[in-house]
Amino acid sequence: MNLKESRLVVDLDKYLALTGLILSCALTAYFILRAGNNLYALTGIFTFISCLFWLFMRKSADLSCKVMGDAFRFRLLVSVFFILLFFSILTVRLRPEIYERPMVYFIATALMAGIVALEILFSQQRYHWIILSQAMIIGISVAWSQMLIFPTSVLGIDPSYHEVFTYRILEAGTLPGSEDYASFPLFHLTVGAQMLFAEISYKHATMLTVSLAQIICNVVFIYLIGSFLFENKKIGLMAGLLLAVSHHQISMSFISVPNSYAAIFILVSLYLLFIKKQDKRHYTKMLAIIVLITLIFTHTLTAMCMAILLFVSWITVFVYSLLHSQKVSPVSLNLAVGFFFMMFAWWIYASRSFQALVRLFEWGFRIDYFVDVPVIASSYSVPFWEQIFSNMPTFIFFSLSFIGVLYMIAHKENHYLWIMAVVGVTPLFLGYSSYMTGHSIIEHRWWYFSQLLLSLPLAVTILLLSTWRQRSTTIISFIVLISIAGLTFLMILNPIANEDNHAFSKNTGIRQALTESEIQAVRSVSEMWSGIIKADSYYVFNQAWGGYTMSTFDEELDRGDYSSLGRYLSLIRTATMYEPFRFYSSVYRFDFDPGEKLSEHGISQIYNCGSVSGYLGV
Repeated sequence: MNLKESRLVVDLDKYLALTGLILSCALTAYFILRAGNNLYALTGIFTFISCLFWLFMRKSADLSCKVMGDAFRFRLLVSVFFILLFFSILTVRLRPEIYERPMVYFIATALMAGIVALEILFSQQRYHWIILSQAMIIGISVAWSQMLIFPTSVLGIDPSYHEVFTYRILEAGTLPGSEDYASFPLFHLTVGAQMLFAEISYKHATMLTVSLAQIICNVVFIYLIGSFLFENKKIGLMAGLLLAVSHHQISMSFISVPNSYAAIFILVSLYLLFIKKQDKRHYTKMLAIIVLITLIFTHTLTAMCMAILLFVSWITVFVYSLLHSQKVSPVSLNLAVGFFFMMFAWWIYASRSFQALVRLFEWGFRIDYFVDVPVIASSYSVPFWEQIFSNMPTFIFFSLSFIGVLYMIAHKENHYLWIMAVVGVTPLFLGYSSYMTGHSIIEHRWWYFSQLLLSLPLAVTILLLSTWRQRSTTIISFIVLISIAGLTFLMILNPIANEDNHAFSKNTGIRQALTESEIQAVRSVSEMWSGIIKADSYYVFNQAWGGYTMSTFDEELDRGDYSSLGRYLSLIRTATMYEPFRFYSSVYRFDFDPGEKLSEHGISQIYNCGSVSGYLGV
């Protein structure tokens, strides 16, 4: 029998789903019986359910939307959306806690996402630009609202370094050659140019350049890719909405680092490579090459991801041609090899990235290269229900997207769908497999890449499930509203995407932003004390770049060696006494009062501003 006519090839999606059932059962058993990790056993359970759903619905799966465009309903939904938007802004403006968005804000935002999903069902093509704009507005609202309630501090750890590095560039008028990012300066030059042009701070410059570009470009280009691949703009709109509210996308929108800025070029490159066949003059191909070269100069990890995706795209079309009809890949082998060698050439001859990669290989990519769990934090217990809440959005997002991936594999007539399906799963596989084997490739960044790409299969899944078995318009609308609003609520409240309100993650959610009082405390004590200032690791990483002599007291606390802290001025934030905080590279919460411990060892309190206490040995 010809390979192309074999049952394995004809029903490849079916056999992949059956394989998924077997692997998910094995994965669940491994996590429960061998690893003792009931939480990650849920990944196997959710994958099992998704594969089972596909086996039941594969024969009747149909993406043709059963809901007709209705201009009146659409206008009504748009009005409700802007009423909810105004209400959500009002709740933040009138918030009872100065550094925390109220829960009603998250509920209103989730409902806004559900309303936009309904608009997609009832929309006509001439209104699609309104829906895209609304998806961007939601993304901007969720990211910028938490940036603005901390008006002085940048959010996250890495942005503190990039802020100082950008200021050094502006002060020197050139790239500091001693810095690693001097070879990857596009992010800093973009932000620095905006700071000079608009005469604004670093934080506001990142909002108006990098953060805004991430939200707009990612939403627009996943919409364009979805519309091109499926010839159905509603799928592209749904993918854009899901990407705008995904927790890793939100996190990268308010953290704003070169890694996330470079990720914009992944979707741009894929779209240009997909449509280049329609351009007889090859302008699109040349533009794609320019974008790929720009990516190399922006960030190493994202460039490596793009190199892998280019090779995976070519291999996918090669396999497709063997199993089905001969097709020309939008990504040639020459392009993939050329990009790979150009990337490595830049790493070897113009930056220190290659040496860092060599050190990682020497270390064996062991997880303790990136993650250091102290002794006292290893016994830190988090309620199981809270672990589920913190990980549920990730599990649901990726497992449900498998249904869309299988649908794309089942459509053998379109090799572009195969490319997007395999490309989307690749970063997820790399990040997840490294985590399972006890290694690390900074997997959370790879999960971000996966969300960028798998938001399209997830959109396919939601439309498939909502229209399965010819449901009425009312039932379809209800399923879409509940699924989108519910998933959005889980994602925007997730600790990854939420720096301020940890109502459901009291033991895992850490605030990686400083209040004005905490920032002023460092300035005040540095005027009184010229020695080393000891503090928690986030406080140190955020403020040490400002020229203060600071180091963490993590090691002393881990050893219980409080007496040695008497030689230093120790700053303890009130937030770390009652909330989880960053301890080494893990999360920890005190079960004692550190101030009392210091007092017991003869270290007196000499400073207190309400938010920060200072202790010094007398």
